[in-house]
Amino acid sequence: MANTTRQNILANIKTVLEGISRIKSVITNRMVIPDFNINPLPIAFVFSGDEKDATDEIGVLYRESWLWEIVVMVWTQDEDIEDYVGLIHNAMAADETRGGYALECKRKGALGSYAVDPSGSIEGIELIFEVQYRHNYGIS
Repeated sequence: MANTTRQNILANIKTVLEGISRIKSVITNRMVIPDFNINPLPIAFVFSGDEKDATDEIGVLYRESWLWEIVVMVWTQDEDIEDYVGLIHNAMAADETRGGYALECKRKGALGSYAVDPSGSIEGIELIFEVQYRHNYGIS
């Protein structure tokens, strides 16, 4: 079975993040609580967020249009989390079409940073991207 547009967009994001040499691993669409004693940091998680029909806003005859939030959460240890905001922002901005599967993909905000240990050496941040994409009506 062929991949859906959403699957192709997620695969593109995973590939882009894996291209950032400082990130050790990228996990997509899995709700995993990282074991910071086992998983090498920095690590990035990519999560599907809310999606809404945008056909009336950016519609084209016989096509469905969507606005989809994607969250990239990155965890580091003993590093400045702001470095990763810049690295991820720049890498994602290099191709806002996500390999031709999206109309646009822009960062719309961030949440955090979060510290999970008393010393504050393990830090995380969530970067929120909004993806606009479309496909033929009834074919994802």
